[in-house]
Amino acid sequence: MTIKAMSDKDYFADPAIDQSGLKQWMVSPAKYVTSLEQPNDSPVLRLGGLIHAHVLDTDVEDYAVKPNLRTKDGKAKAEELIAQGKTLVSEDDITLAESMAEVSRPLFDHAHGKAEQAIFEDYKGLHLKGKYDWLPSEPDSDGVLRIVDYKTTSDATE
Repeated sequence: MTIKAMSDKDYFADPAIDQSGLKQWMVSPAKYVTSLEQPNDSPVLRLGGLIHAHVLDTDVEDYAVKPNLRTKDGKAKAEELIAQGKTLVSEDDITLAESMAEVSRPLFDHAHGKAEQAIFEDYKGLHLKGKYDWLPSEPDSDGVLRIVDYKTTSDATE
């Protein structure tokens, strides 16, 4: 198994199969091929990526505030940002991500380990990949090595 730090863009560009791809394959091979040709770029996934970037302090520079697309200048600026590889998000989403990071980041600041660690493994002819949100470098005080998967929720009371 190979473990390495990599940006989301590099991770998603790698042709290895991840859990999402395997789920698509289980629906049908055609669904899997379609998912490769038309990647899911929903507002929910963009927001989740933005929040992860802020909380884990990785890839923050990959996001930019979406300009006003009702103006010629705004449309030109959006095209320029997209050409630079930026993901466009609302100012409200950035504010939300920053506030979530303020609350959550201390959990990671004092932990021993690394954020956004990609893993690769060849298994029976398949090139597989996965990504840990936080991979600890040592066990907790009880001797357990806990891999953290940061999740967001729509309700702070959940």
